[in-house]
Amino acid sequence: MSEQESTVLALFVEGRTIPRIAQELYLSQSAVKYHAQKLYRRFEVHSRSELCEVVARLRHERPERPDAESELAQAYDLTAREREVLARLARGLSITEMASDLNISENTVKTHVKRIYGKLGVHSKQEVIDLAQSSGPTA
Repeated sequence: MSEQESTVLALFVEGRTIPRIAQELYLSQSAVKYHAQKLYRRFEVHSRSELCEVVARLRHERPERPDAESELAQAYDLTAREREVLARLARGLSITEMASDLNISENTVKTHVKRIYGKLGVHSKQEVIDLAQSSGPTA
């Protein structure tokens, strides 16, 4: 997530309006709307209220579990590369950011994500994040 997107997100959560955010950040309103749309896609939501709910839930529920991805990887027999993608997916990175970070193509990332979703039995990034934050798989 870019620094500008993080700032827009923080201001959204504080309840600021698009015109106010634009004024505070010296951006056009269309630029703020563009960042908002990117945030909606990243968090797989369709409205500002949904975005704020997701962020609030993440802040409230996020006891750090650095071993959660490792537990998932072992329990669901993920490959080494799928583990790398899972760690980034659980942090909420976009396909483009994962591809850049791992120095692979976006299509390759999409393939790994699809396989991870299949192995974990999930259908969205939010479900992966929720699963990674849970207490881990039960034996």
